Amino acid sequence: MSYRKRRKSSRYPGSKTHGRGRKNRTRGLGNRGGRGMSGTGKRGDQKKTLIIKLYGGDYFGKEPRGAGTREKKKTKSLSLATLKTQLRMLVEKGKAREVKGTYEVNLEDYKIVGNGTLDLKMHIKAKSASAGARQAVERAGGSLVVTSEKEKAN
Repeated sequence: MSYRKRRKSSRYPGSKTHGRGRKNRTRGLGNRGGRGMSGTGKRGDQKKTLIIKLYGGDYFGKEPRGAGTREKKKTKSLSLATLKTQLRMLVEKGKAREVKGTYEVNLEDYKIVGNGTLDLKMHIKAKSASAGARQAVERAGGSLVVTSEKEKAN
């Protein structure tokens, strides 16, 4: 059963201070903590509800607003073992095709990783590749072409 809570002021009939001690502690603008957004800093607990209504949860914290919001783009990686198991699906999607016993695979958004063995001959076009992946592809008789600027410089 819910009930409406009474106001605090009605609970202190005949009391000047309403349970807050000395009158001067609660009178005047000095107890408000300043005007507007002042007093909303590290220990501005009395104004937290105001700020949460205005900004949501983004106002408080160590970093100032807007700092550190830029995210690094992560390169998706794909291992040789996963590539081998998903080869049929890549052919269906059009990312790979079979030409005279060799597979031409276009994975320009991915980094190829892995130092396992590869028994299929593949010509792979990728954003970047690890040294182990390059060796494994070349041992199987294929080639690995890198499209990113950083890898070409090395």
